[in-house]
Amino acid sequence: MFSPVGFCPEFTAYNGEELVYVLEGQVQYHLEDGDFELSPSDSIHIDSHRKHQLKNIGSVEAVIISIGTLPLFNL
Repeated sequence: MFSPVGFCPEFTAYNGEELVYVLEGQVQYHLEDGDFELSPSDSIHIDSHRKHQLKNIGSVEAVIISIGTLPLFNL
């Protein structure tokens, strides 16, 4: 995924999980309980039912891998 400088979508939440890995640039991941700055080779894994938002805080376009899953089993 490519994130332009200053890109900041609305907060989102859904059932499942999300993994974000930063290849280039600098992003900030906003969660209900805090903010996390991520640089190249950093990653974050969250339960997607929590409100979250990803913002490009760097001076260049960010390149990230974002993988989302849906719950497969009701345990």
